Amino acid sequence: MSSIFQGLVVAGKLNVGAGPITHYFRSLPLNAADAVVVGSGPIVRFEQGIPRNAAGEVVGLRATTATELGPGATPYGPNGEIEGDNVSAATLFYQGVPYTAGGLYATNGALPA
Repeated sequence: MSSIFQGLVVAGKLNVGAGPITHYFRSLPLNAADAVVVGSGPIVRFEQGIPRNAAGEVVGLRATTATELGPGATPYGPNGEIEGDNVSAATLFYQGVPYTAGGLYATNGALPA
């Protein structure tokens, strides 16, 4: 599952940001800066295992340790959110995607709390 984020890494971290959504890559919503558009819940649907809100944004959650690891080492929060950390360094790359020591996606942009 994490392989969907391949090619979206900038300076060693997964490139995420705010909307608006301007285009898509591998079904992921991207903004004009080619960052994955991440927003708050509630989750209304899952596309390829990735949670989406009503606006079509990826539902993300800022955390320090993965709540649950799903298929392909995807870190999910308690309500199915994608978990990331924009403070900690990437310590591991799996399928070309950066992870923190806590098992979260290492991101370069803020995720919802």
